[in-house]
Amino acid sequence: MATGTTFAADIRRLVAKYKTRVDDVVKQSVQELSERVVQGNPVDTGFSRASWFSSVDNSKPTHPNPPTPGTGGPAAISPADIAAAPGHVFQLRNGAAYIRRLEYGHSSQRPSGWVRLAIADFPQIVAQAARQVGGK
Repeated sequence: MATGTTFAADIRRLVAKYKTRVDDVVKQSVQELSERVVQGNPVDTGFSRASWFSSVDNSKPTHPNPPTPGTGGPAAISPADIAAAPGHVFQLRNGAAYIRRLEYGHSSQRPSGWVRLAIADFPQIVAQAARQVGGK
């Protein structure tokens, strides 16, 4: 009987270990994707780059206030949203009315867009995160 109990405990520890690793891969991947999207955003006044914000499961957006034109302030990608991403829907949004035009060729800085390129790289982002987390 003790062997069965020990085996069950070993399995529980193993599952917990791998769940933590999977969660870490998700968080690291979401963080990297968010950084690529925000940093890839072409900049003229800085308004569109500052207009990125995150949320989880359609929760209230975390951007405290809309950015002021010309300020070029930081995007509001919440560490709490990234931490909550595993098992949930992480959303990265932009409040600039012209963001779609920028993504689809209006910017001479990024005529091929940058969001679609970051999304296309997502499998490699996840693979890299898995290698890094697996090495811990």
